[in-house]
Amino acid sequence: MSMMTMSHLPSSCVVLFLFSIYALCSASSSVPPPPAQPQLWWYHRTTSSVSNHAEPAFSKGVIDEARAAGYTGMVLADNALSDLNRPDFNTATLKEIVSYAESKGVKVTPTTANYGYSNSIVVFNRTWAEAQQSVGARFKVSGSSLLLQNSLPPLVNGNFENGKTGWFSLNDEGVTLDTDASHCHGGSACAVIEPNPTGKPQRLYQKITVVPYRTYHLRFWVKYTGLNSDIKISGYGTGGIWRLMNQVSRPSATQDWMMVDSTFISFESDTISLYIGLEEHAGTVWVDDISGKPNRESISQLL
Repeated sequence: MSMMTMSHLPSSCVVLFLFSIYALCSASSSVPPPPAQPQLWWYHRTTSSVSNHAEPAFSKGVIDEARAAGYTGMVLADNALSDLNRPDFNTATLKEIVSYAESKGVKVTPTTANYGYSNSIVVFNRTWAEAQQSVGARFKVSGSSLLLQNSLPPLVNGNFENGKTGWFSLNDEGVTLDTDASHCHGGSACAVIEPNPTGKPQRLYQKITVVPYRTYHLRFWVKYTGLNSDIKISGYGTGGIWRLMNQVSRPSATQDWMMVDSTFISFESDTISLYIGLEEHAGTVWVDDISGKPNRESISQLL
């Protein structure tokens, strides 16, 4: 028995065969019919943080303008959607924006990129974050205990007692040394970042030497007065690849000295370019006693 291929069929049969397949697929398709009128959507980016006093009034104004122009849907992007359980994001404001849009007949769909951020959610259960590769940690045997040995070279002038050495090479405007001991956390000097209405970056910077695939713990002390923006911590490894990105949560606009902790994994990098600073902001920030070491807890969990 021979098998007849498509090429052996008359052209009319081929057309009928293909049409039958199309009709069968069309009949079983779950694709909804097109709307009677075109749907017009716009992308709306906002930040529902406790410090953003422009919300929700700003978003409500945009919604009113968009609705008047005939838009029917809003794609909403907000850090409160992606950074779970962060205390500096106001979910009540976000809910108010969504409710207002729906009351105006505007459909809302959220963006979901970068969903989660384990540094926000693991405060409830640290086992929810997958362990990363970390190798070559050094320990010293002491009785029945293993003591982690700090393999990170000391940060240069982390207490700012040696003037501007180590941290001020970017020469960012408004970033300088405060030698009034009463302003500092320890010793007689600290870094100060003055008010900046221009929007230009203001950063402390140092390139530090690390060992590839180690977990490191960064710690420093910070205080501020009248601050209306987030203090950012960032680190870039070999080739400018991002290895650390974090923000300091602000309990209030004015805060006395508080300790800030952050961790990062070096991956394949042997150096990390470390930045601590702000962009456009009101208020004054002091930074002091910056230190770093391998992260004992993260490493010990991998043994």
